[in-house]
Amino acid sequence: MMKKSLLVDIQKWTEEPNWGIPVFTYNLIKNFISLNEENKKAGAEYLNLYFLQDTVREKPEYDKGKKTINKYKELSKHYIEKVGILRSGADYTYNKLKKFKLNGIYNGQTKKGGKGEKFDAIYLPNAGYYFPPFKADKIIATIHDIAGIDRAKNKSLNFRNYLRLSERKRVESDSLANIKRSNIITTVSNYTKSRLIDLLNIDEGKIKIIPNGVDMNIFKPVEDGGKGKDKVKEYLKNRHNIEKPFILYVGAIQPRKNIKGLLNAYIYSEPLKKNFDMVIVAGQIWQSGEELKLISKYSDNIHLIRNVRVEELPLFYNAAEVFIYPSFYEGFGTPLLEAFACGTPVAVSDRTSLPEVGGEAAVYFNPYEIDDIRQSLESLIFDDELKRRLIKNGFARVKDFTWEKAAKKLLEIVELN
Repeated sequence: MMKKSLLVDIQKWTEEPNWGIPVFTYNLIKNFISLNEENKKAGAEYLNLYFLQDTVREKPEYDKGKKTINKYKELSKHYIEKVGILRSGADYTYNKLKKFKLNGIYNGQTKKGGKGEKFDAIYLPNAGYYFPPFKADKIIATIHDIAGIDRAKNKSLNFRNYLRLSERKRVESDSLANIKRSNIITTVSNYTKSRLIDLLNIDEGKIKIIPNGVDMNIFKPVEDGGKGKDKVKEYLKNRHNIEKPFILYVGAIQPRKNIKGLLNAYIYSEPLKKNFDMVIVAGQIWQSGEELKLISKYSDNIHLIRNVRVEELPLFYNAAEVFIYPSFYEGFGTPLLEAFACGTPVAVSDRTSLPEVGGEAAVYFNPYEIDDIRQSLESLIFDDELKRRLIKNGFARVKDFTWEKAAKKLLEIVELN
């Protein structure tokens, strides 16, 4: 049986993949590898897997840091039983050195064979990164959102660009180049698919949807019912000085996420301030000076928590009274799934992809109206019956979004003739 070869771009792995595209890349490829191994053990057709990792990073890790690989030779063929999942530090800053290194990998491989390395398929989990010109019969690339392009052409999207001009141009250039060279584009939501068709005039038949998932072995309700929650709250009190019941936000702090609107809605509500704290578990923070000033000014009520490990993140969801996600623009909205899986009631923006993900498991508000955010929070947090209904709906909703399902869809696309 002739085995097909698949090259996977893993530039976007991180040491601790809590946020955004690294979460997608890590979980999708981990489950894809497991699925491929199952096929191999069953005697079914399976893929020879290759991984491309840029050489800017040092000491890539896998298996949650239990073993460190001191030096990884890029684009060498590795069977899964030999090296498992490769992970590395996040690289959000594009530079010429990185492009030079990636092209060095490409040139080194092509010179050895004379005719260039040829794969049956190539998969790019993030089309916004530069990728060397390896050859393949099929190239598949994932677009997570086109917020920058969309904002430039859609004046109703009233939020500041959060990337520097040079970085924005780089992302657009690399994305468009990868879209052009790809046979199939995957995206994470119907909303993003519609924007790709409308703004970039991509043939609808070329676009497939692979939604994000959630790891329900990690994101789940704490055991032992109420006593379990009490232990979690005691832990957060001792470790993070969170004593009052709290409203939770998880994600980046940057203009598109609308943290300023969230903070103002909370600050202007006396019932919320009196009875609840605000906890912000943040990944990246940029272009958010006003938001940080507000957090500092009201630090008795607002807690900014940084560098939370993935194993600790479910504790915040489980202890929270409600979870809120006020974003102006999302390609998907993975934190909604994490909250659903932990049994946390959700209030969320009614824009872009978020209603598609939330379904009937959330209450919605206009993110551009501070008073609407405030009213939605107040109506949810003080209504026990509504919270119980949303929790029930959330448990049902999250079953539609698993990384196993996502991996099977990717495999179907890879094997599609």
